Amino acid sequence: MAEDGVAVLVLTFRVLVPGLITLMDPPRDEVPAAVASCLSAGIKVVMVTGDHPLTAQAIARKIGLITQPTRDLLAKQRGVPENQVMVTSHSATATTTSLTS
Repeated sequence: MAEDGVAVLVLTFRVLVPGLITLMDPPRDEVPAAVASCLSAGIKVVMVTGDHPLTAQAIARKIGLITQPTRDLLAKQRGVPENQVMVTSHSATATTTSLTS
């Protein structure tokens, strides 16, 4: 689900899982055009989010921030580890960090 830009919450009570909740918070309709305008003007667009990396990647694809296959996708398609995929040029970089102490 994260690959589709959907967040999943699991409700638990001891061992029993009574249900799942999914949340969809799609980008506003005007965002893809705004991103495209910025990129065509030479402006570097940065997306900062606390979402799961797969959710963030799905959203970045929807708004036109990621337009080419990523290293992890190419590795999966080729059946090789990510460190064996050479990427000669890129238009987006993804980084994950935690702000918790």
